[in-house]
Amino acid sequence: MFEPLRPQESHRPRWSRRASRPLAAAGVAVAAVSAMALAPAASAAPATTAAESELTLSILPEYPDERNPTTVVTLECDPAGGDHPDPKLACAELAAVDGNFEALDRPAYCTSEWDPVTITATGTWRGRTVDFSDTYTNRMCAAVATGGVYDF
Repeated sequence: MFEPLRPQESHRPRWSRRASRPLAAAGVAVAAVSAMALAPAASAAPATTAAESELTLSILPEYPDERNPTTVVTLECDPAGGDHPDPKLACAELAAVDGNFEALDRPAYCTSEWDPVTITATGTWRGRTVDFSDTYTNRMCAAVATGGVYDF
């Protein structure tokens, strides 16, 4: 719709080769000084990577048996991985509470089965040390109350 204005040929200044040398030298000098001023700042800039999150999650039944075994998985976040059955869900739940396992504990409707389990988490969350444990009435309650982080 709108075209940029272009100077007509007759309005351009005509520089002789001799007159443009001081300007070119000044331009090179300014560029060199600018590059030297920016070089230390660029090399001093820290890398912007998320701190790693590597956790070992355990479900330890009070009375382990074939139906309710001790279970241990690894969980890595940023990016999601490990041998947790749903690492993306678990990492999303932990990210929502910034790795605060105590904040995962939400009210849950569980079966009345009494088969207590202790859940644990050890490792690091975004550079912070994690050492957590809590006890639930059964494995299902642990899974539901933690939003699926302990659903394995």
